[in-house]
Amino acid sequence: LGLIYYYNYYQPSPKTSTPKQRTSQGTVNSTSKVPSKKPQKTEKSEGKTKSSKPDLSPKKSKEGEKSKSDKKPQKAPVTKKPQTETKSKTSKSKTPPQSQSGTNFRGPDLELSPEEVAAIFNPQGRALHYPIKPSDADRPYMMDLLNGDKFLVDGEYSKALETFNGVLKRLGQSPRALLGKAMALENIAEKRKNSKVLDNAIEFYRKVGVESFLAPEEIKEYALIRLVGCAQKSRKHEIVIDALERLFEIDPKNDGYAVQLGLAYMKSNRLLEAKEQFLNITAQWPDNTFAIANLGYLYYVEKDYSSAVPLLLLGLENEHVKMNHMFYEYAGEALSKLDRKDEAHALYTKAVNLKIFPSLWQRSVINEAGLRAQPWWNIEDTGVESEIRKLEKEVDMIRSELFSVLDEEVGFLNSSNQENSVWMLYSNGKRDSYNCHMTPKSCDLIAEFVSAAKCRRGETRILYLPTSLHIPSHVGPTNTRLRALLPLKLSSGSLRVRVAQETKELQEEKVAVIDDSFEQEVWYKGNKRSALLIVEFWHLDLSETK
Repeated sequence: LGLIYYYNYYQPSPKTSTPKQRTSQGTVNSTSKVPSKKPQKTEKSEGKTKSSKPDLSPKKSKEGEKSKSDKKPQKAPVTKKPQTETKSKTSKSKTPPQSQSGTNFRGPDLELSPEEVAAIFNPQGRALHYPIKPSDADRPYMMDLLNGDKFLVDGEYSKALETFNGVLKRLGQSPRALLGKAMALENIAEKRKNSKVLDNAIEFYRKVGVESFLAPEEIKEYALIRLVGCAQKSRKHEIVIDALERLFEIDPKNDGYAVQLGLAYMKSNRLLEAKEQFLNITAQWPDNTFAIANLGYLYYVEKDYSSAVPLLLLGLENEHVKMNHMFYEYAGEALSKLDRKDEAHALYTKAVNLKIFPSLWQRSVINEAGLRAQPWWNIEDTGVESEIRKLEKEVDMIRSELFSVLDEEVGFLNSSNQENSVWMLYSNGKRDSYNCHMTPKSCDLIAEFVSAAKCRRGETRILYLPTSLHIPSHVGPTNTRLRALLPLKLSSGSLRVRVAQETKELQEEKVAVIDDSFEQEVWYKGNKRSALLIVEFWHLDLSETK
């Protein structure tokens, strides 16, 4: 950049090769006088001196400032050797500048104007999204780097990759070329939906942000930001955490980095580190309600409901948090655990008014408009009565096949600590190959129940019921399915299910159908092991296309 501005702003006299001094009007010999009359600037030079931030134009010398304030000629400092006087020139000339040794030095042939060059490195310029300055090591390759950037901006990613590779052949550790190559690879991966190319991009972002000893801090920071985005797409949580820790070291006053690091700990199930991180954030930034909400969630996970509730309620004041249905569920359940159910219902009502939930009791979030909604269904009204009646007839077969196989399965059903254990038959419209190999007749029976076997938003599974079980109140994710409950064996136990405000006791070998998008709760009390078949199938009001 210095070469560009030198070539465009200063024009040494071709008549002499004596050393020059800078002034605001141009260049003068060390013994020359600054002209008293201020030279007239052209429109082009005027535009260059007023380029957008950052101001890369040469700074005014003290002699230049004096010549502007008083228009009388001023003498420049006299050196020991007298030299020839030359007049300064401000108009742009195509005559190449001459070095002190007398050899010609030709400036680079520009494809971009200085204003465009400045704009590429200025986020407020032409809104180009690669505002990174070349590092000192990259300066000899500046024009190639600028051309590579221009290819990136124009969407010519293969040409950009080729250009940056050309720089890396000459300087293998060029920070700016490594960064440009990573960006080109990232865009190619996005365009081709290629995970291997994305992994290559991650590798080169790491070379810049983590391994490079030449990259300045701003390039490292930018590379780490891009690394986080790529690693999140690839679900490489440890790389995300490492990059965010480095970013927070670079800018410890950036609460955005701090929050993202806390969330990354949570996604990696490093909950103690996440809790410590959010505690530090709320201590340093007490008004960060997003961090407060997540800290409340971590207390909720620990079942410390008294600590979770005030934090969750305060966090719901955050614009992003208050539109997230899960935080209403966390806060509502925590309030219910503390026997503050009226407050929980008031919170759910607030969410209903914000159109987050369909109703107070029906709190699913993946919803299709126009479907009938009721907590309990008559089998005759489900549209799959014949399939349900067939399940009831085949209870003995399902039960005998299941228990004969499961008795041989180590650690399942025979073990007293296997609460809420599940034997999956179908999940999201796909058959569980291993389990169905072990219980083929049961899976074949479900395959004939087409609405269940092809339900991509549901499961068919057998739930193990220990001698005592309580499943707290919860809601399903969608109103596009219904759920059939068939107790295979209750062993003289009692199985009760509450859906919304109505509780019913289920009978062995008899199907009950519920809409699990409504709040529900389950209790079982018995003296022997038991099992419950759960079959989820499409809502009958959905069109065939849906």
